[in-house]
Amino acid sequence: MSSNDTLHLLICSESQQDAEYYSGLVREAGKGVRVHRVTSASDLRDALGDLNWEILIATDAHPEVSPAEATAQVGKARPELPVLVAVGENDESQTSALLEAGARDVVLRSDASRLMHAVQREVEA
Repeated sequence: MSSNDTLHLLICSESQQDAEYYSGLVREAGKGVRVHRVTSASDLRDALGDLNWEILIATDAHPEVSPAEATAQVGKARPELPVLVAVGENDESQTSALLEAGARDVVLRSDASRLMHAVQREVEA
C-alpha cells in the first residue's frame, strides 16, 4: 500500500470509540482509511462479501463476535484476508489458539506502534 492509497479496514468491535481509535492510528500514519465497524456475526458475513476489504482488526471485547469466531468466518469466506486481534491483556494460551486458528498476529490494544507495524506488514505482503 503506497502512502496515497486508502486502506479498507474492517473492525470487529462493540465500540464506535475503538473503531475511531484504530482508524485514527491509520490516519496518523499518513494513510487514508475507509472503515466499516462490524456489529454482529451477520454483519461480518455480509461485509466479507465485499472483496475490497484489505484487513480485519478484531477485538476481544465484542460481546457477539469473538476474535476466534471472526477468524473462523474469515477463514471460510476470505482466507486471504489478514486478521489481526487486538487484546486488552496478554494471554499466551489465547494468543496461541488464535494464531493456530489463522489470525496473523495478536497485539495489545495499547501498543499502537506494534499494531501499525502489523497492519503495514500484512497489507504490503
